[in-house]
Amino acid sequence: VEFLLSKKAMVMYHQDQAVLSARKSIAALPEMNEDDYMKVFNKQSETARPLPATNPMFDNAMLEMTKALERVTVGKEDVGKVLAETEAKIKALYQE
Repeated sequence: VEFLLSKKAMVMYHQDQAVLSARKSIAALPEMNEDDYMKVFNKQSETARPLPATNPMFDNAMLEMTKALERVTVGKEDVGKVLAETEAKIKALYQE
């Protein structure tokens, strides 16, 4: 178990499976920031907050996120506006 949680194992896993780590210490490694996608993901992870997956509203929150992605990528809507609206909807879901 100790090896599986080590930096060496996480780097190997990432290189073989293209899996990113949620651990900040691992995400900061140069090997985990080799391309622009990884850099952006790791930068965004610094301020990300998880949603409680055990909440009955989790599926609805994921649906709202999917709709937001479609609005931005397909509909070419303003990212900031869509994010603000989606965040408000998800916060409201979790307060129900």
